[in-house]
Amino acid sequence: MAIFPEQIVASVDHDGHVLIPRLNAELRVPVSNTAALVHGEDGQPDIEFVRVDRFRAACRLYSGQVGVSLREAQEEIFSWMDAAGLARHGTRHHHAYMPNVLPGEITLELRVPIAREGRETPG
Repeated sequence: MAIFPEQIVASVDHDGHVLIPRLNAELRVPVSNTAALVHGEDGQPDIEFVRVDRFRAACRLYSGQVGVSLREAQEEIFSWMDAAGLARHGTRHHHAYMPNVLPGEITLELRVPIAREGRETPG
């Protein structure tokens, strides 16, 4: 599962070279233990291992193009949760990408964490 906490924007220096800033992303995979940091050539950690707590989530499978229809699928799962009385745990949702062979399309599972019963987490 890939989570991108911020969007990166490339720029061009005075010589016309494209400068691409460091991309920070969370790649979540099931593991039983964490490992030490992996440092890059610049001394900054390239890979950091962090344990993530388990959570219940409402899930919806989506296949299609990225754009308006993906946003509609996101809004549908949020509306369904609201109608079912399921409080969201925070404000983030996750995309778990899956293989897709159709050009220009993606397949992913939308996952929205659900707050524990009796406690609504502010988001």
